[in-house]
Amino acid sequence: MAAPETAESSSGRPRLSIGRVLLLLITGACLYLFAPSIAEVFEASSKLGEVHPAAIPAILFLEFLSFACTWQLQRLSLRTHGWFPVITTQLAGNAFNRITPGGGATGSALQARMLVDAGFNAAKAATAITVQSLLITAAVVAMPLFALPAIVLGTSVPGSLADAVWIGVIVFAVMELEKRFGSKK
Repeated sequence: MAAPETAESSSGRPRLSIGRVLLLLITGACLYLFAPSIAEVFEASSKLGEVHPAAIPAILFLEFLSFACTWQLQRLSLRTHGWFPVITTQLAGNAFNRITPGGGATGSALQARMLVDAGFNAAKAATAITVQSLLITAAVVAMPLFALPAIVLGTSVPGSLADAVWIGVIVFAVMELEKRFGSKK
């Protein structure tokens, strides 16, 4: 008994399914939303010639150190001696958050899930990722304080950078006040 012919085989063209249409719509929406970012990347390609070739090894080394510090912080948070699960899950989560609309949240969720699959307790993995994120955020918020002496001494600073310093000072002061007075319950 012969198999019945499908719409795809009888007409010679692929059948249009709801899944394919949805995928095309999602792809179109993503391209529409990310078109300005993609255009910025292509526009910046002309500036690549401004980077001195001797600076590239230093840039790569410093970027590696940045990742290594993140991995060490996660190892400390997870209380593990193993490097492989920490490095691979962080790299996968970082890559995933670059391509998904949810950004850091989706990358962190993927990393937590991968750490659980690697044998870590779910609560321990989520706590470690949260601690690491909070510490990095606190460091970024406190960074403008390093520019404060230059501003006080009268160094010319662009307006937007000076605004960022003052916002950082205010946020840091509020965090310190909360730490000192808010935890006495």
